[in-house]
Amino acid sequence: MSGLLATYEWGALPWRKLEVVVFKLQKRIYKAPQARDSRRVHQLQRLLLKSRAAKLLAVRRVTQDNRGKHTAGVDGIKSLTPKQRLTTAAPLEALPTGKPAGRIWIPKPGKDEQRPLSIPTLYDRARQALVKQAMEPQWEAKFEPNSYGFRPGRSAHDAIGAIYGAINKQPKYVLDADIAKCFDRIDRKALLRKTDTFANLQRLIKPSKEAIKRHYRQLAETINRNKTARQENLIRQLNPVIAGWSYYYRAVVSKKVFHTLDQKLYHRLARWARHRHPQKGRRWVVNRYWRANKGKNWVFGGPNGPALNLHASVAIVRHAKVKGDASPYDGNWSYWATRRGHHPGVSKSLARLLKIQQGRCQACGLVFTPQALIEIHHLDGDHRNNRYCNLAAVHRHCHDQIHGGYHELSQQLGTHDKSLIN
Repeated sequence: MSGLLATYEWGALPWRKLEVVVFKLQKRIYKAPQARDSRRVHQLQRLLLKSRAAKLLAVRRVTQDNRGKHTAGVDGIKSLTPKQRLTTAAPLEALPTGKPAGRIWIPKPGKDEQRPLSIPTLYDRARQALVKQAMEPQWEAKFEPNSYGFRPGRSAHDAIGAIYGAINKQPKYVLDADIAKCFDRIDRKALLRKTDTFANLQRLIKPSKEAIKRHYRQLAETINRNKTARQENLIRQLNPVIAGWSYYYRAVVSKKVFHTLDQKLYHRLARWARHRHPQKGRRWVVNRYWRANKGKNWVFGGPNGPALNLHASVAIVRHAKVKGDASPYDGNWSYWATRRGHHPGVSKSLARLLKIQQGRCQACGLVFTPQALIEIHHLDGDHRNNRYCNLAAVHRHCHDQIHGGYHELSQQLGTHDKSLIN
C-alpha cells in the first residue's frame, strides 16, 4: 500500500483497474460455494480483505458514494480530504471490534414515533464496507430465489412481482409478522442460516393509503409554499415529485389512484389560482392558467411555458421480476445493465441515458452495477440545459472526480452542488 500511496494521489488512482481486480475476486468467491468448496471461499475472502484495491474502494464508498458521508460518528469526523482517504485506507483491517456508535433518534415515516439510528465512525464504516465486499458474494450464492430484502439488484418491485405471481391464480394464506425490537434481539447465528419461508398475499397490489396521503401532502405543501410564485416556477417544483412517484408505482395497480390524484390536484390548483385573482370569474381563471393539449384535454400551464405532469399520463408497465438464480456477482453484465434501465425507480431521462450509453458510465466506462449510485452530469455546467446531448450518466464518485478537476470531463474546479441535479 505504501508504494501505491507514493505513486498516486487519490484523484489519480486507477479506479477502473481496482474495480476489475476486486470484482474478479468477488466472482470467484461467488462460484466457490456453488462448487461446495468452503475452504476455497475462506481463502479468497481473506485474500480480498487484505487487498489494497478492496480497501481503497471501501474508503471511496463511505467518503464519496454514501448519502451519509458527511455524518459524524462519536469521533466527530464528518469528512476526509483526499490525502486523509489514502491514509485511512492504508491500515484498514477487518477487526471484530470498533468504536462505540453514536445514536440519534429519527422520525418514522408517516408516524409520530421515532426510531434509533446508530452512526459508526467513518473508519468503522469503511471496515464494514470492506467486510461486505468479501461476505456478500458468498451470501448471494446461498440465498433462495425468492428473497429480496437488502440484496443487491433486487427491490420491492421484485417482491411485488413474486407475490403477484403467487396469488393471481388461486387464494393463499398470509403470515404477517411484526417482531418487536427485531434488530436488537435477533439471533445473528440463526439469521446466517438459510431459511425456507415465503409469504403470499391475496389482494390487488396497489399504493398504500399512507403512501398516497404522504405524496398528496407533499404536493399540497409545495402549492401552499408558492402562493405568490410564478406558475412556471410552481410547475418546475411539482413535476419531479409527480414523475418520480408515478414511475415508482407504475408497476402495480395504480391507474385509478393516478386519476384520483390528478383530480384532487386539479381542485387544489384551482383554489391556488382563484386565490390569486379573487375578483375574476372561473372562466377567466381557467383560460389564464390552463391550456388545451392534444390528447390530454386541459393541462395546467401557460401558453408558452412548461405543463404540469399528470399521474395518469404514466402508463402502467408490469415489472419483470429478477431471475431467481441471478446475482450481480455472476458476471452477466448485459442482463443487469438492461434491468437497470427498465427499473420503475429510474427516471425517464436516466433510463434514456443508460440506453444511449449502453449501461456504462460515461466517465470510467465501467458497466453500472445494480448497487451503483448514478448521477447526471451536465457537460457544459449549465443545469438549465437539459438536452440529452449535454447530459451524461456517471457514477457518484466519478462525478466527484469530474468536479474536482481529476477527469477529462472536468469543466471547472471546486465542489459540485448535487441538489441541482434532476
